[in-house]
Amino acid sequence: MEHPCPPGTAAARQPNPRSHPLVCIQILSEGDTLNSTRPRLIDYSNFGPKTLWIFNPETRQAYAWTPTSLEPASDTLSVPGTPITLHLPTLYAMLD
Repeated sequence: MEHPCPPGTAAARQPNPRSHPLVCIQILSEGDTLNSTRPRLIDYSNFGPKTLWIFNPETRQAYAWTPTSLEPASDTLSVPGTPITLHLPTLYAMLD
């Protein structure tokens, strides 16, 4: 089996993370669908974040995802247990 981080490469010199990311964000590209991104989201969730957000810039829709649910967001997304909050109307206004 090939080593994922061959010795001597920049990736091999990086320290192993001691904690997981707080949030992973997936921005859908043209042609992406919620269903087509599911394998990527499962990969992201294996890194340990409890919060995964999906954004569709074309439709201005956002979702909070877990391996067992997909919840449409209203005006705000947040990371539980942290002060991290994203006000969606403000984000979308920046796209205009």
